[in-house]
Amino acid sequence: MRRLLRASVFTAIVVALAGCAAAPVTTVQRADGSTQTISWADYPGHAYIHATQVLAAPRAENIADHGHELMERIQSELASELGLDVEFADGDQWNDFESNGYGSPSLLRSYSCCSLSSEEVPTRYADWERVLAIVERISIEFGAGQLTLEQDQEELRENPDNLAQFDETWGTGIPGEYALLTALTRDSAQTVWLTIEDPSRRALATAAEKRVEPHISVEYSATVISTDDEAEFERRLAPFTGIQRPDSTEWD
Repeated sequence: MRRLLRASVFTAIVVALAGCAAAPVTTVQRADGSTQTISWADYPGHAYIHATQVLAAPRAENIADHGHELMERIQSELASELGLDVEFADGDQWNDFESNGYGSPSLLRSYSCCSLSSEEVPTRYADWERVLAIVERISIEFGAGQLTLEQDQEELRENPDNLAQFDETWGTGIPGEYALLTALTRDSAQTVWLTIEDPSRRALATAAEKRVEPHISVEYSATVISTDDEAEFERRLAPFTGIQRPDSTEWD
């Protein structure tokens, strides 16, 4: 496909007579000087999902086996390395995307896999960090990528008040240790989500919180396309390559 001549493009948001936003329209200038108008109604993915990440993930026909293998590895290694008895709960769910975020159909599907859970939580915070390291290593090995701690996510780091609130809510009184460790993959169509929580460790824990059972959970989900739809997805995606996706017109 011919590369875009300009890095910036003009995007026009058309508003329908009924007052609802129609699909955005982007006009781009090609290398030969011609212009092309592209309607995001034709976009095969979704406004808030990177298509390249979807293409990098396993296909729909393989994702269940992939997800189960990933979770079984985590279960096995938490047992062998930390002696944790983590329960495996099956519960596969499939959902088709209702739209592409611009009011038109999408070729994407979402998949939710099994989960891991335990009320057996290590007493040392250093072992919480070992759990994170194990889950992250396996996540990377299976192509889901690194996990980002909640307190390291941009939404908190860019707002000192939010970060201070997190420290106050979940701090234990020991620098760098918290009563909640939650982390998930951010730059992948595969989501691995780890949570370790022990409310009794909070510096501000109430008497009721001190009686709450701690827990560990790991969840896996993915956004995928089928093998049958792959060629169509790439064909429809091609005109949008290199263009920044507009915000969805369906919700804020």
